[in-house]
Amino acid sequence: MMLPPPCFTDAPRNVSVKVSPSNEVVKGSRLTLTCSNNANPAAETYTWFQRTGTLTSLRLGMGKEHTFLEIDSDDSGLYFCMAQNAVGSQNSTEQEVKVKESAHLMVVLAAFGALFLVTAVIVVLFIYIKRRLIKRKLNTAEKKLPTKPVTQLQKATLSRPEDIYENMKWSAKPITDPDDMNYAELNIRPAPSPSMQRNNKAGDDDAVIYRQLQTH
Repeated sequence: MMLPPPCFTDAPRNVSVKVSPSNEVVKGSRLTLTCSNNANPAAETYTWFQRTGTLTSLRLGMGKEHTFLEIDSDDSGLYFCMAQNAVGSQNSTEQEVKVKESAHLMVVLAAFGALFLVTAVIVVLFIYIKRRLIKRKLNTAEKKLPTKPVTQLQKATLSRPEDIYENMKWSAKPITDPDDMNYAELNIRPAPSPSMQRNNKAGDDDAVIYRQLQTH
């Protein structure tokens, strides 16, 4: 009588994660993670985790598959699953998921960045030109300011000789030496006022400047 072959049981082995459609997806897309393994008996429990640190991880849920209906930027990271049967359990290797911004959003962001750059350049040029104009106006205004007039000496109006010199008198000192002759003394007095000038002119218009030369 032949005995049936022995039945071998194994814990899950070769546990791995498959990412569909790709490890790099656009934000808002659908992403599915599938946990695969070899086990006897087949794995009964599947648990999903997201790596958040060297020794820490976040439990996401249960099931052979884990699906993101609309994946977000915060969903980028490392993922792994744990398969378990009645014999034991094993963790899969980690799979990295990268979530990118949509092409439309990238175009919008690029256009916004270009617009911001152009606006900044225009503002800088406007401020520069405005400062140059203000500086030029100030320089022009300084050139147009009236200069301080140079003080000029007013020329004194000379009166007529007869108004300045009233008379010239010869000295009455006796002359002891023929060669010793004293010339007339020149007495200068202030010019008479206009009223006095009119009276003198009415009385004697032909007055002689030099009155008399007397010798003794």
